[in-house]
Amino acid sequence: MKTTRPLKIKTDIEAISILDVYLNGKRDEKTVSTEYRKYKGKLFVAEDFEDQVIGFVSLSQPVAEDTYIIDHLAVLKSHRGLGIGSDLVRFIMDQAKGLGGCKVYVLLASWNESGHTFYRKLGFKPSAALPEYQNEKKNMIWFVLDIVTQQYESS
Repeated sequence: MKTTRPLKIKTDIEAISILDVYLNGKRDEKTVSTEYRKYKGKLFVAEDFEDQVIGFVSLSQPVAEDTYIIDHLAVLKSHRGLGIGSDLVRFIMDQAKGLGGCKVYVLLASWNESGHTFYRKLGFKPSAALPEYQNEKKNMIWFVLDIVTQQYESS
């Protein structure tokens, strides 16, 4: 039986910076903290019962006022498979809907099959392919969820 811990979700730049450094391991905390402070979207952190940061998600609004993008989603490896990532995505979809959003997009690498499966389970569908994204020779795929007409289990 799959269990999900209740999550406290709040905005916390320093915690997001620490988690990003931990997950990516390529950038120093100061660089990441500066990047997130400049971020114009909404950032939310998930914590466990002991107030330890276990994941985060971010939401930005692109050109269209009723369209949002999930920019970042990360859960510590030790907490994966517990439904925390799904809870974070449902939470962010509720946020977008509350702001008048109609669609939520996420951009995934074409080779990221586990990401494709994860978002498909939440109701997202492939929308467009981007070959050689940003001249990096990486093929990317936009996935979209219509949060007005698509049924998803609200958090």
